[in-house]
Amino acid sequence: MLQRRIHRVRQIDSRVNQRAIQIEHHQPRNHPSILTAMNRQAALVLYGVAMVAIIVAVDIVFFKNRFWERLTANIGIVLVFAAFYFRFLRRP
Repeated sequence: MLQRRIHRVRQIDSRVNQRAIQIEHHQPRNHPSILTAMNRQAALVLYGVAMVAIIVAVDIVFFKNRFWERLTANIGIVLVFAAFYFRFLRRP
């Protein structure tokens, strides 16, 4: 009888310890890594919006009625933005 109680107490103790470890490793909502991820997402959205704005502005100002030149310039702008992203913004 005593052995069963000791065994049961040890089981409960191990469960409590496991739960304490889980709580210890839990990150609160305002943890810096979560805020960093949100800031990174916002920066990437702004990066995409800036790319679209530059493409539209170049299309309107310089290549209004020239399809092939406009397509070539758009591809070049996207490649420059992609190179900049892979060089400076991508995670190491």
